[in-house]
Amino acid sequence: MNKVLALDPEAIESPIDWLKIYPFVGQHQGLFMAAFPRNWAHRFEMSSQRFEPSIWDFWNKERIKNALVEFERGNAFVRLGSPYDDQKSWYENYSGVDLAQRKDVLAYTSRDEVSIQQSIEHLDPADLQVGTTWTGDLSPKALVVLLRRYFRNSRKIALVDRNQSLVKEDGRASVFADFLRLLIQEVYNSKCHEILVYTRYDEGRYPYMSSNKSLLAQLKASLAGLKTPTYGVKYMCCSEIGARRTDLHARRIVTNHVVFTLADSIAGNTKSKMLTRVPDKAFREENLQAWIDEEHGLEVVSDAVFVSE
Repeated sequence: MNKVLALDPEAIESPIDWLKIYPFVGQHQGLFMAAFPRNWAHRFEMSSQRFEPSIWDFWNKERIKNALVEFERGNAFVRLGSPYDDQKSWYENYSGVDLAQRKDVLAYTSRDEVSIQQSIEHLDPADLQVGTTWTGDLSPKALVVLLRRYFRNSRKIALVDRNQSLVKEDGRASVFADFLRLLIQEVYNSKCHEILVYTRYDEGRYPYMSSNKSLLAQLKASLAGLKTPTYGVKYMCCSEIGARRTDLHARRIVTNHVVFTLADSIAGNTKSKMLTRVPDKAFREENLQAWIDEEHGLEVVSDAVFVSE
């Protein structure tokens, strides 16, 4: 569902090199950019001073600067979790990255680097394309692991589904509650500041939904012992159909940068689930407005916000 492009800051030498990668980078495309070294954008800009003026005109450089700002704003840069030694080459540093951190990473060196690693000369743009659909056994833990880069690099996360109760009808913790706990643990000390949960109001089956007070009590009990994001977890029990053609039958996971649709609920009964990242810009903006900006048009019957102390 996602890859990371690790690129030597000195690898790009011409507009053609840049155009090999630029169209594919971004969370909505499923391709993150490794901040390796951590100040990769600055290193790249410094290295660009050696570009031939005849190849790199002013507008080309300005477009690249704007693109780097776009990457920053879109939280496309991710860290590889490894120190960087300026006394070593980029390839030597990358070779020291733990193998687990290199999973799903596509690495390319500069043309000057003599190594077994591929240089940007061999980069095929087709390799940067990331599939939009994932099918398989998605347990709560597997789902969190699959989408962890998206979760950790978004200010808000919205979980939209009519079947997201915190407990089963017999009072035991639900599968969704297990997922929510794992998600909160995953985004600890990340860029995520708030988690929004939209579910169907059903007081008959789940009495804790009857009031804001009882809902908060259940939310506290379900998430006990966890360190929530800064602005906590906001849990909303809503009508199923909204005034803006929104409804809770559309199972979605929405972040500030990408929208995923689910063929089955997180707490669904099927063992095999399908998850799709929707790259369409209009669809993405519509869902961001509805679920991240909370302009969904649903009637919120009861809601509560839990922020750990």
